Amino acid sequence: MSFKIAVWSGKKKVNKQEALAVYERILQGNCEDLQESDNIEHFLKELAKEIPSYENIPEDKRANGPWEEPFTVSDSYVLLSLRRERCVEAVPIILKMATKSDLTYYDPQHQVVYNPNAILSWMRKMAATVMP
Repeated sequence: MSFKIAVWSGKKKVNKQEALAVYERILQGNCEDLQESDNIEHFLKELAKEIPSYENIPEDKRANGPWEEPFTVSDSYVLLSLRRERCVEAVPIILKMATKSDLTYYDPQHQVVYNPNAILSWMRKMAATVMP
């Protein structure tokens, strides 16, 4: 059985009940709560520096890799499916990269949600405006 994680660019911060609803809507193909973001691409690039994606793990080594299957990716979210036995090492890295990329992290198994830090988001936007 796999361990699921969702990372997304949302229109607003969410609590754990709202995050579950957003996650369920994503699974149904409804992205009304999300917004397109280059941060998704940034997240994937940063994550790949720490943990190779499913496709970048040689086929004969995938059974021992962290991923159950390839990521489901859109311009507003990423769905990740981890092997349970690899969660302890992979989850902190995924959370770190989501935070670094200013994205919401959601663990549906434990209904844990981490929203982007509003102050850091604002500072990054200001820096981009002042120093293009």
